[in-house]
Amino acid sequence: MGSLNSPEIGKLKCIFMMGVAGCGKTTIGIRLASLIHGDFIDADWYHSKKAKEKMSKGIPLNDEDRQIWLEELAEIAAAASKRTVIACSALKITYRRILTKKLKTDEYIFIHLNVPKSELERRLTARIDHFFNPELLQSQLQTLEAPLECERCCVIDANSSKDEVLSRVLNFVEKLL
Repeated sequence: MGSLNSPEIGKLKCIFMMGVAGCGKTTIGIRLASLIHGDFIDADWYHSKKAKEKMSKGIPLNDEDRQIWLEELAEIAAAASKRTVIACSALKITYRRILTKKLKTDEYIFIHLNVPKSELERRLTARIDHFFNPELLQSQLQTLEAPLECERCCVIDANSSKDEVLSRVLNFVEKLL
């Protein structure tokens, strides 16, 4: 099995940083990927133009809007040739199953960054140059299905500094590498 200093995949191939908008998936994911000498992918890069337009207008995406996007991300995850951190909301259990359907159980883990609504609102209103309309937060919170115990997921309290959150995530991930 690989270590933090080894680019070998070992068993753990994909680390999905999940949660609603504003929880820190991208920020923590980029830093984690660097520390584990892996690749970083932001699922937002793969949203269709139509999906981005919907979200920028404050219109929530539905399952149909997300299907092709999730399928593409599942292909990317399965094709990863080195450890890969993927920042993706993965709000529903069915979405998480789509994302991992081509991976073996020991090849992936979800890390759910959990942040209180008031802090999420603060973070989203401070964002600039992002297509996500902060008015969609409530829709995401309603859509979010908490990870089941049988899912490979660790819930991390992400309501603190970036360094503290990264440290919590890294402590968990190191045990799996």
